[in-house]
Amino acid sequence: MNILLLAPWLPWPAHDGARIRMLETARFLSRRHTVFLIAPTYTDGERDLATKLESDGISVHAVPVPDGSLARLKRMCAGLVAGKAPIQAFHRNHAIAQCISNLTEQVDFQIVQIEFSFLSHYLRAIRGASRPRTILSMHNVESLRFERELQFSAWNARRLVVLADRYLFPRWEQRAVQSFDGVVAVSEAEATWIRRHAPRVNVKLVPNGVDVDFFRPHPATNLAQTVVFTGSMDYPPNIDAVLWFADAILPIARTRLPQLRFVVAGRRPPLEIRALAARPGILITGEVEDIRPYLAEAFAMVVPLRSGGGTRLKILQAMAMARPVISTTLGAEGLGVCAGEHLLIADEPERFADSIASLADSQSAQRIAEAGRRFAVARYDWQQCLRGLEDLYHTVLSGSRP
Repeated sequence: MNILLLAPWLPWPAHDGARIRMLETARFLSRRHTVFLIAPTYTDGERDLATKLESDGISVHAVPVPDGSLARLKRMCAGLVAGKAPIQAFHRNHAIAQCISNLTEQVDFQIVQIEFSFLSHYLRAIRGASRPRTILSMHNVESLRFERELQFSAWNARRLVVLADRYLFPRWEQRAVQSFDGVVAVSEAEATWIRRHAPRVNVKLVPNGVDVDFFRPHPATNLAQTVVFTGSMDYPPNIDAVLWFADAILPIARTRLPQLRFVVAGRRPPLEIRALAARPGILITGEVEDIRPYLAEAFAMVVPLRSGGGTRLKILQAMAMARPVISTTLGAEGLGVCAGEHLLIADEPERFADSIASLADSQSAQRIAEAGRRFAVARYDWQQCLRGLEDLYHTVLSGSRP
């Protein structure tokens, strides 16, 4: 079948959870179907990267979008005047809508899949004599993510934007999910939210996964010295997690393990994150080409997240590499893990530090690492996870209703 995917960013390089999921989805579908991808690009360098995706058999339509400060401000102001949330206004572009219209007139698509609820307004751009079935892939419930972020964000420009999103977006998101033939959820929590707000829409749980061959166990070095956090450092929940760990947890942990190092590997760290490198025992790498060497050098992955949504691919990657994980309850939500068996859970600084120290016992660390690897392989291989997506396509194409 012909499938059109609409993404808010070009999913290459795949350096964060959203891009990894979109890339794995496109690759999985392209093995059995004809896949087209529409995505905005903001720089000439980004447009050059589209060739990488085309080598995987994906027909990429990269749409240049202005990304200067003035262009962003214009989009935001126009959206607010129209009563749109900032996240909708930022991801609204006439050239993308025109590309969707042109492509759906030229190609007979059976499925049009939109990634993220804030792109739902592009449904109106779909054309074509034979109406394609529409799928929304919800990487998380955005309105819940905004609510959580406000609990910990500082009073700055970002907080004002999130406040606007928190009050303008939820009702629109609840209506938007009702406009699709099918909706994809990454965890049961999101699936429950979708069923509550869109009871007549087909909902399918298609969890995030991990490439268990790429992220395989690796001989470790410095096992008693280093813990690591990975993720895009321009993402506010990750920023909060790293600052909280550095301020509240690491000082306690270093009283137990004086040589402990905290490595933060992720793209675009803001000034407050880069400033942490001046403290003893903290390394901020910035963007790295491959996170596996950093996982290999650490005796544990730490996931001190206090906000955000969806499920965390970083946890699955660490488990697949047989690295123990210490996470908050929120950080591990939706994965179906068993605390104490597959990973350690700690929500308070003292307990988090105790958990880090407990993994200095190699036997305890090895037991959790091996259980985590088995769990990732058994339940979260991408090929296994994404099969449900095709099941949903066949359901909506048959006209079935829940």
